[in-house]
Amino acid sequence: MLKFSLLPHRENTARIFLLFLLVVTLVYSNTFTASWHLDDMPNIVNNANIHIRSLTPSEIFRSFHSPFSSSQRISRPVSYLTLAINWYFCKDSVFGYHVVNILIHAIVLFLLFRVITVLYASPRLRSYREREPTWYPAALTAALLWAVNPIQTQAVNYIVQRMASLAALFYLWGILNYLYARTTEHVLKRYGYLFLMLCCFFASVGSKENGIMFPAAIVLIEGIFFSKRVRAYQRLFFVLAISGGLFYLLLLWSNQNPLPSFLDYSARSFTLQERLLTEPRIIVYYLSLIFYPLPSRLSLLHDINISSSLFHPLTTLWAFIFLWLLTIFSIWNLRKTPILSFAILFYLLNHLVESTILPLELVFEHRNYLPSLFLFWPLTAVVLETVRRYWEKQRFIGVLLLVTLFFYMFSLGIWTYIRNRVWHNEETLWSDVLKKNPNLARPYQGLAIFLSSRGRTDLAIPLYEKSLQKKDQTPGRSQNLAYQNIGSYFLKQGNLNKAQKNFAAALNALPGDVDSYYSLILTLIREKKYQEAARMTDHVLSEKQNQKNARFLNTRGFIFLKTGQPEKALAYLRAAYFANPGDRKIMLNLAAAMIGAGDYHKAKDLLAQVAKRYGNDLLTLLLQVETELHLGNTAAADVFLTRIFSRFPLPVIKAGLNEQPDRLTLDMNLLLPALKNKSRELIKSATASLDATQ
Repeated sequence: MLKFSLLPHRENTARIFLLFLLVVTLVYSNTFTASWHLDDMPNIVNNANIHIRSLTPSEIFRSFHSPFSSSQRISRPVSYLTLAINWYFCKDSVFGYHVVNILIHAIVLFLLFRVITVLYASPRLRSYREREPTWYPAALTAALLWAVNPIQTQAVNYIVQRMASLAALFYLWGILNYLYARTTEHVLKRYGYLFLMLCCFFASVGSKENGIMFPAAIVLIEGIFFSKRVRAYQRLFFVLAISGGLFYLLLLWSNQNPLPSFLDYSARSFTLQERLLTEPRIIVYYLSLIFYPLPSRLSLLHDINISSSLFHPLTTLWAFIFLWLLTIFSIWNLRKTPILSFAILFYLLNHLVESTILPLELVFEHRNYLPSLFLFWPLTAVVLETVRRYWEKQRFIGVLLLVTLFFYMFSLGIWTYIRNRVWHNEETLWSDVLKKNPNLARPYQGLAIFLSSRGRTDLAIPLYEKSLQKKDQTPGRSQNLAYQNIGSYFLKQGNLNKAQKNFAAALNALPGDVDSYYSLILTLIREKKYQEAARMTDHVLSEKQNQKNARFLNTRGFIFLKTGQPEKALAYLRAAYFANPGDRKIMLNLAAAMIGAGDYHKAKDLLAQVAKRYGNDLLTLLLQVETELHLGNTAAADVFLTRIFSRFPLPVIKAGLNEQPDRLTLDMNLLLPALKNKSRELIKSATASLDATQ
């Protein structure tokens, strides 16, 4: 094996990292208070799995589990672990999360620089390195151009997309360990590096699934930079490229989905074939964004017309031909232009997971974080080599090229700083998307959700209504969201007829959606249509996946209570309590059912638990009074009555006693006399105290 220096300019390594950290911190210095966005909420803020209270093994293991799976399967454990540690120290303060994201980005930048410098010492590039003193600044500049590029703002500012940057971090670290193992002559070190490489591979996949392409990237590096049998690798890559292209065409012309059933496109507004037709155009569009990333061109969402055939739009065919020719060119020139070939093939290779057959949304800028790592390397190598050649004879041209390169890098940094402002909060983010993509439904809904959270529901409803006329890649879910929120608005306004119509429309847009069912059932209960609500609840509970759903078990038990059947209510409410033992509503409904069934002692114990956990609210106190009166404990009942009158004004108590369709029915025959007597007693006591003071 060939030996070469693994750490050129070793004495500058720490300084280089500090330089990178400084640059990254400067260009992202206006993002430390950027708010939570979109998937941050279910993945972080509302994800109980990562809300760890200690750094014990059990708490750490709990953080590995997905917040979206009822079976609590392990999902992206490395990413969720870092978020859990962030939560342990920072809770829901965004500052700490942004600090970590920026630090990760700086480390990725440093690893990218290290990988490029080590590749420069590989057999294929060693002679280039010896004759071209520009190799080191080329590596430095290429890494910086990648890091300050505005297209990376989505992966850095969008907190949950730490998953993408962590996957890239371990991916690059794995490559670096492979390079070390590939070139060391020390056997133990070699196996140590290979072990670390495997650990990095698993950590990359454990951060985000697109790390699965790591082994293919190692084959690519071996074939281009190390192997003496370049032609053998060329033949291999040609076979893969041609067979892959033919398979791609086969999928395009297939009338039915020939792939496994987990590739379910039923919720999408496009088919597998349409996705495969559209993605080549998107990848070409990505390339234009990477090299010309004006903030006005960047957006959280992009309005992409779906390709219906190779000729509609015609750019579909041109994009497909361009990418295929680019692949063939890169393979054909492995010997002549190894840096350019590697950059192109690495980019296309690492788009295979998110830009081919999986039923993901069509376009997101953060998907370029890993694939684009090496794209600026050939550019800086050529520019700086040209500068060196012209420096002695035509220095003006050399200076002009250097100034242009510096201006380009400086512009990228400024554009990144400008683009960061969009991520300040949900309003700035969705306003930007709406301005650039007025025909998409989601920006209207995102802005409406933000306005609703600020109490401006009156302004949000027109936006939801507009969104119903716009495009979305998941039209059923998009319309369901709009109708649900419109229905909730009318429900709060007391317009039950309009609320019911909108909840029914939400269910029609997304058949089987349990949230729509639940909203519709609550509306029917408000309308005192208990039998209809019961039938709908039974229908939901008849589905196997919903049989242990605590919300619907609790609702069915509540309906039995409202219709005077406490014994039947007990079975459902006990099942709901078993499914979700800490829910206050379930505990109160179960206590009421126990009272109705005559099991007063158990009701008393359960109400004591509610009071201990949640405090003495009015309903809990009234139920405790009712229980003690049934047991004949007038002294204990008097204690709770005293608490009621000491904590709540008379209008609040009267409102709590009013019969409502969606509230528990209390035993007024017991409560009213007790409350009146206690009220008279308190009035008499207050009068006596007043007379005594006079």
